[in-house]
Amino acid sequence: MNGRENLFRERVSQGKYLLYLIFAVWLLLELIGPSILSTVKGDHLSKKGLLNSLISDVDIENDSSRNLSGRRTTDSLLLKPYALHPYIGYIFDRDQDSTINNAGFRGPSPLTKKATGHFKICITGGSVALQTFSMRGSLIKELQKSTYFREKKIEVVNLALGGYKQPQQLMALTYHLFLGAEYDMVINLDGFNEMALPYTAAKHSNHYPFFPRNWEKNAANIPDPTLYRKWSALSLAMERRNSLKQRHSRSLFKYSYVALLFGHAQLASMNEQVKDLNDQINTEIRNLDDSFQSLGPPYDFSNEQVFLKDLAEKWKNASFQMHNICRANGIRYFHFLQPNQYVAGSKVLTDEENRIANMDIYPEKKNATYHYSQAVKRGYSYLIEEGRELKDLVPFWDLTMIFSDEKNSVYTDFCCHFNQYGVVEINRRIAGIIIDYIPQDGR
Repeated sequence: MNGRENLFRERVSQGKYLLYLIFAVWLLLELIGPSILSTVKGDHLSKKGLLNSLISDVDIENDSSRNLSGRRTTDSLLLKPYALHPYIGYIFDRDQDSTINNAGFRGPSPLTKKATGHFKICITGGSVALQTFSMRGSLIKELQKSTYFREKKIEVVNLALGGYKQPQQLMALTYHLFLGAEYDMVINLDGFNEMALPYTAAKHSNHYPFFPRNWEKNAANIPDPTLYRKWSALSLAMERRNSLKQRHSRSLFKYSYVALLFGHAQLASMNEQVKDLNDQINTEIRNLDDSFQSLGPPYDFSNEQVFLKDLAEKWKNASFQMHNICRANGIRYFHFLQPNQYVAGSKVLTDEENRIANMDIYPEKKNATYHYSQAVKRGYSYLIEEGRELKDLVPFWDLTMIFSDEKNSVYTDFCCHFNQYGVVEINRRIAGIIIDYIPQDGR
């Protein structure tokens, strides 16, 4: 017995020693790892850099590789969590998210009516417009500083959704007015999607640039079971990656450098898997379906300048039509060109913003990042030029330079989205413009 007891005690002692050794190594890495690795490998391996890469919103809403559904509901490759809409393109799917209203948008129902003492505002646009709606409290607060709005109960509804581009705003407004919606004001914040999404898609496919985003996927007649299996695998891979990000953003892991380091390595592996699956799916879709239903009318992409100018002109035309519809219905219309980090001279990016925009952090987004930046650098000048003409036709303001003197970080990804500080500032500028303009419009 004594021999067994001694052996047991010896093994317990060895186990304790091993635990102490592991703890000492872990503690050493926690204390000196960040400074050594960030010095040798760069800031992206600092504690802050690792945390940014793990919890930043890689899977931007309505991106072609986001939350792809593996279930076959129809003969189309429908993007989850969206449902096809016969007039608008797509809306949120209430079957997958019970918080979505009956019209398929976030927030209170857009089928609202004017009422005495109330002021109904409708926001249209893409995901940045949706951000401003999500923080509509800051817009309401600024508006109520004016005597015009102070005694009114301001209610804001939403027809904005990630990936929307003209004429989807025009169609969404027209459709809901047809259904009986009544608004006092429409705020349209757009521009980036109208330029960047068709430009990016033109580099990968030949589908009509004025169809809704991802139309070639949603409308494709592809019964191939192999493709659906890949689609399902991609959905599962992205869910696992999102779970990893959530664990590090919501748990004590975010305080541990070692945990962040392991998480970063896991994320890199997951990113490569997502990139590979997404590339396979995009290639197979292009090869399998080149129908008129999927691609739409033929369009000549050969002359880039003509293409970009056409995008800007259609954007202007859609805004003019929205203005005419609003005026006919007694609605004030305000149009704003959204700012973007790739517009020359629009902002001196902080170190944090430059890290977030680093394509190496998001390998599966590398092509999209490049094309987004090129679309803005080459195409926003056409929007600005058309905006000058638009200003003579509708209440329009170019917001591209509102952050030119801003020292704080406002951008949160390689695309176009803003942090809370940036969204509040956009809402504050929009409210200020509206307050200054309303006494001039004679109503």
